[in-house]
Amino acid sequence: MKTIESDSKLHDQLLTEEDLVDLHFLNLTWDEPSGSAARRFHNCTFEQMAMRGAELEGLEFADCTFIDCSFDTARLRDCIFDGSRFYDTESEQGCSFKLASFEGTRFEQCDLTMSSFSRANLYRLTMTKCQATGVDLSYVTASHRLGKTVVLSDASITGCNLSYADLSGADLSQCDLSDCRLVHCVMEHATLEDAILTDCELHGIEADGLTIKGADLRDAQLAGLDVRAIDMTGVRISDYQQRILLEEIGMIID
Repeated sequence: MKTIESDSKLHDQLLTEEDLVDLHFLNLTWDEPSGSAARRFHNCTFEQMAMRGAELEGLEFADCTFIDCSFDTARLRDCIFDGSRFYDTESEQGCSFKLASFEGTRFEQCDLTMSSFSRANLYRLTMTKCQATGVDLSYVTASHRLGKTVVLSDASITGCNLSYADLSGADLSQCDLSDCRLVHCVMEHATLEDAILTDCELHGIEADGLTIKGADLRDAQLAGLDVRAIDMTGVRISDYQQRILLEEIGMIID
C-alpha cells in the first residue's frame, strides 16, 4: 500500500479522475475536497487526517479505514461510507464528527464504535446495520428549518448496535430508529417524540427526562422501562406489551 505523506501529493491524488485504491493517507489536512475529481476510494487507509470544516460532497468510501481522524464541523453531503471502519482496536478510539452535518450521507455496515457525533446535525443521515457501541450522540439534532415556522426532521438509523451509546439531550423527533439495539443507553433529557422505535431493544436505559410522546414502540423489548417516569401519551405498542409494562411498575396480572 502506497503511503501519501504530503499535502501536495494528496492534492495531486484528488485531482485524478480514476478511483483511488490501496492508498495510505497519513497525517494530512484535507481542506479542499470540493475541487477534487476523485470520487471513489476503495480499501484506502486515512490515518490522523484533519478534515475539520471540509466540504465532502458526492464521495464514496468502500472498505476504507479511518484511524484517529477528525471530521469536526465538516459538511458531508451525499457521501457514501460502505463497509468502512472508524474504530482503532489498538487505541480503542473512534473518530470525531462533532458539529458536522450529513445531508444525504449514508453509512452502511460500518464500524463507528466509540465515535463522537456530539452536537452534530443528522438531518437526512442514513445509518444502516452499523456497529456503533459507545457512540456519542449527545445533543445531536436531525432538523432543518425552512423559514421562520417550518422545521423538517429526518434521519434514519436502523438495524444498528447502539449499545452503551450516549443520547443525552439528543433531539431525534420523527426519526426512524427501528430495529436498533439500545441496551444500556444514556437517554437523559432526550427527545424522541413521534420517533419510530419498532423492534428496538431498550433494556437498562437511563431515561430521566426522556420524552417519547407519540413514538411507535410496537414489538420493542421494553423490560426495565419505567412508564411512571416517562410521558407515554400517544405511544403505540402491541397488545402483548401491555403486560410487560404493567409488570414493570409492580402490577400483578392474572
